[in-house]
Amino acid sequence: MTNNYTTIQDQVSSETAEELSMRTLHTTLMIQDEINNVKLNIPYQSLVNKYRYFLEPYIEEEELTDAEFAKYCRNPQVLSEDLYGTTLLWPTILELNNCVSRTDFTKRIVKYYDPLQVSSILNDVILKEEELKEINTSY
Repeated sequence: MTNNYTTIQDQVSSETAEELSMRTLHTTLMIQDEINNVKLNIPYQSLVNKYRYFLEPYIEEEELTDAEFAKYCRNPQVLSEDLYGTTLLWPTILELNNCVSRTDFTKRIVKYYDPLQVSSILNDVILKEEELKEINTSY
């Protein structure tokens, strides 16, 4: 269902920015125990991975100084916090740098998504995913 807006401001007002969180950065899977009537929603798929092709143009690469290397070596959480203001994207930094764990994160040249663009793009993705979820659950 497409909303009809009378002005651009109406459309902008209707779209709210989501705070980046584990819940908003992942689609969820619901597991239901029908005997006890318990429902669990668990993070299922990373939206960053799902829409990786959207983010590819915003990959940046930078050689770390000695001080930066000492600070970020084996510590992608700190790099994520410094770049994006959240530690939630540290697994993405590992993936971009072909590291399977934080102990492998010993790169002098580091790849990461442009911090000026990634939040805006992820926010758009989250909003569109919510719209799709509403459409899919309305049938």
